[in-house]
Amino acid sequence: VREALQSCENILLQASKNVVQLSDSASPDISADLAQLDQFSKVQIQLGGNTTALQLLLNTSEKKWCSKVTRLDVSGIEFERGDGRQVGKLLQRCKSLSSIDLQRISVGQAGKSSIFASLHSCPKLRKINMYGIAIRKLGVEKLSPSLSQCTALTELNLGWNSIESGGMLYLANALKHCIHITTLSLQENQLSNVGANHLAAVLPHFKGLRSLDISWNSIGDDGAAALSQGLGSCLQLYSLNMNENLLTHCGGASLAKVMPFLTELGELSVGFNHFGNDGATSLCSALSTCLSLHTLDLRSNNISADGTGTLSSILCLCPSLRILRLAGNKIEDDGARHISVLLQSLPRLVELDCGWTSIGSMGALKLGQALLAACPSLRKLSLCGNSIQPEGVIGLADAISQCQLLTSLNLSGNAAGPRGAAALGRALAESPALKSVELSWNMVGDEGAAALAKGVAKSRSLERLDLGWNKITQRSGEMLMESQRTLRARCSAVKLSALADCGQTHLNLTGNEELGGCEACFETALSGVVGGG
Repeated sequence: VREALQSCENILLQASKNVVQLSDSASPDISADLAQLDQFSKVQIQLGGNTTALQLLLNTSEKKWCSKVTRLDVSGIEFERGDGRQVGKLLQRCKSLSSIDLQRISVGQAGKSSIFASLHSCPKLRKINMYGIAIRKLGVEKLSPSLSQCTALTELNLGWNSIESGGMLYLANALKHCIHITTLSLQENQLSNVGANHLAAVLPHFKGLRSLDISWNSIGDDGAAALSQGLGSCLQLYSLNMNENLLTHCGGASLAKVMPFLTELGELSVGFNHFGNDGATSLCSALSTCLSLHTLDLRSNNISADGTGTLSSILCLCPSLRILRLAGNKIEDDGARHISVLLQSLPRLVELDCGWTSIGSMGALKLGQALLAACPSLRKLSLCGNSIQPEGVIGLADAISQCQLLTSLNLSGNAAGPRGAAALGRALAESPALKSVELSWNMVGDEGAAALAKGVAKSRSLERLDLGWNKITQRSGEMLMESQRTLRARCSAVKLSALADCGQTHLNLTGNEELGGCEACFETALSGVVGGG
């Protein structure tokens, strides 16, 4: 092992001689660093929102190093007047640039236009991130000519830019020349069904497309039908996100037609639509050919208990499924029983989200027992907003304490009460891996908080506990704080073990008015107890 680590260290040292990275973690005055850039064969510039560093970068008199820049990250920076034009001029000299990140920059239209017009000067550009910079239709019109010349482009993120259908037309015409695209993100752009048709027309050019995100675009059933035809040529597609697109059962049926061709599909997100039982059944029935499918998101799709039963009988044919999200559907107790049966066929499941599904106490008990018996790899469980009573929480806690790999538990918005909180306190003490627990809005009260405090003190892994809005008074808050002190003291004595990070536990007591205004006191005290957590 030592020999292998030494070999890796030598490789990293050799690489560091050829690559320099300027970032916000560097000295505020990077002038000295800039003066030495010429000695490196490759330069990666990451400013991490540092406006001062950007000014120094743009004002350096000598820019011979520009031809060596392979990556430029100015994301999150609020540009001053004229900076956009200067960045545009800088780009014209970056002939080796392969990646540019402009995510969430604040720059005027003239500055954007200058940057857009300069991109054609970067023939090796492979990755462009322009998420959230308010491009809009007019900006796409100005961006498209340069984009059409970026023929090496493989990744493009234009999410949250209000492109609309008119902008999508310009974009589609430009992307016809970018046949190497593997990742395309167009979420939150108000494309509508018209924009979806423009996108569908260019999809056959992307034979190697691996990821497509068009979520939150209201494309409707007509848009889904058009995209299904275009996706038939994208045989290597691995990830498809169509959340929040006003799709009904007709949209589900359209997507079902293309699924037999997408044999490499691994992630499918169609949550927050209106499939209903029929649409969800049509779509999932076609997933049997997607043998690599490991993530399925069907949240908020008006699926009932009966629909859940049908889905369970279908999804049992997808044994590779690892992440299943069904939150926001009307599953109820009967649906929870169907899911419990399904879980027996999903031994590799690592995440289950059944929040806000009205499963109640009996449904929670069934799921807990099934997870313990059939899903040894489970790491994340969400059952929030289900009105689970103390008896259900107690039974669930017994199962949770035995889930060896479970790291995240969300039970917020239930009715655990003091008895349920006590059971969860015992689970915290016994669980070997639980790091995050959310228990806000659970009527825990002082008695439950005291029981939880004992569990926190004995926990081997806890990092975050949310107890907001639980009518906890100052006395119980102090007990929780003292349990953190105990945890911190015990963990600090253990070296080179997984326990070393336990002292960073974050405690949220928001909304507990009975604390008597002492939340600020707790925050101050905890900063010295848990390293500022």
